[in-house]
Amino acid sequence: DIYNTQLHESGGALAFNNKNLYLSVGNFGSYYSAQNENSIFGKILKIDLDTKESTIFSKGHRNIQGMVVQNDLLYAVEHGPKGGDELNVIDLNIKNKIQNFGWPLSSYGDHYDGLFRLDAPLYKSHKLFGFEEPTLYFTPSIGISDIKLKDDKFVISSMKANKLYILNKKLKENVVDEFNINTQHRIRDILLVGDDILLFLESLPGIAILSYQDN
Repeated sequence: DIYNTQLHESGGALAFNNKNLYLSVGNFGSYYSAQNENSIFGKILKIDLDTKESTIFSKGHRNIQGMVVQNDLLYAVEHGPKGGDELNVIDLNIKNKIQNFGWPLSSYGDHYDGLFRLDAPLYKSHKLFGFEEPTLYFTPSIGISDIKLKDDKFVISSMKANKLYILNKKLKENVVDEFNINTQHRIRDILLVGDDILLFLESLPGIAILSYQDN
């Protein structure tokens, strides 16, 4: 059930390959729904482009903002609560199993009111409780907003931090300040066009063009 009339945590994103469309659905503030397989909230849905059949592909998501597919992997970025923004990598070849990313049982963020909730304990591990660990997490929150892939890099945008992060995909530790650009504006979306990165700046509003080459 939706009880948040302002529709917070409602973020959705689309990604596709030649077989399927992937659609994310936020948990709409109804965090208990993210683990309920009878609800589409807090899930990524897989929609077969031929049959139009829809199935739950992954669960335990809070508020996905951007997704992209490359080489049978789905990359998704999502808002955590107070901290704990995540980059998750989802294997598209796994069948007969709904991959579980832990929300609201595990998160590297905290509830905004600082209170403990038995039904949403926000454990500071995913793996120990049988969930998929995020590839990267950002604490404090950066207000993560979109992701694109450029060569061997993650290109991740943020709203709260006003930054564009360009990170090596082989990064093994959760060190996210490898390279970032402070635009001084909230970045809502990004688009790659050749060597240029188009930034959709929410707070102007406006569009900026960044030319970036990995030397």
